[in-house]
Amino acid sequence: MLLRGLKRLIGSAESGDRPPRLRSLDAVVTVTDDGGSSGRLRRELGVLPPGDVRNCIVALAEEEDLLARLFQYRFPDGGGLTGHSFGNLFLTALTGITGRANGLNYCASKAGVMVMTKCLAIELAPKVRVNCVVPGTVRTPEVDERFDLAANEPAMAAKVLAGRIGEPEEVAAAIRFLISDEGGYVNGQKLIVDGGSFLY
Repeated sequence: MLLRGLKRLIGSAESGDRPPRLRSLDAVVTVTDDGGSSGRLRRELGVLPPGDVRNCIVALAEEEDLLARLFQYRFPDGGGLTGHSFGNLFLTALTGITGRANGLNYCASKAGVMVMTKCLAIELAPKVRVNCVVPGTVRTPEVDERFDLAANEPAMAAKVLAGRIGEPEEVAAAIRFLISDEGGYVNGQKLIVDGGSFLY
């Protein structure tokens, strides 16, 4: 409510408006929520709880009513979507694209490959096509060591629309398609092979 009122005072100091206007507005937002949609995203994905930031974005929006209805919308059903707000999922997706705490090496390498793919596709076209494959959780020795698949695979599979984790051969099949004649019109793209886990 405070931000909603203060945003109306942002403007030029030379405008002569009354009451005196603010040149800019900064806010410190606490993100300690551990319940509901925010808490679930925090526990499952290791992101900062987005709910309070979501509310601030809504409060500062020019078209507040429309954005509020969109960002505050909660999915009434849909398995793993139940109870999540669209705004929380949107901000969490942005975190995955732009970065997250304690994930510098992971985020930097993943974002770097995606940007490199686009740059190389532009530079080398039309003689060379450049694409990248973005796999989800795949059964590999490293994944087994990190997540202890013998104990945790059922819980991990429950978060994938396909109902299971991926196999290396399925990632290889995606790569085989991209380098084949059948994939000849695909360029500069990232092909997500995750069984639908990003949508869950």
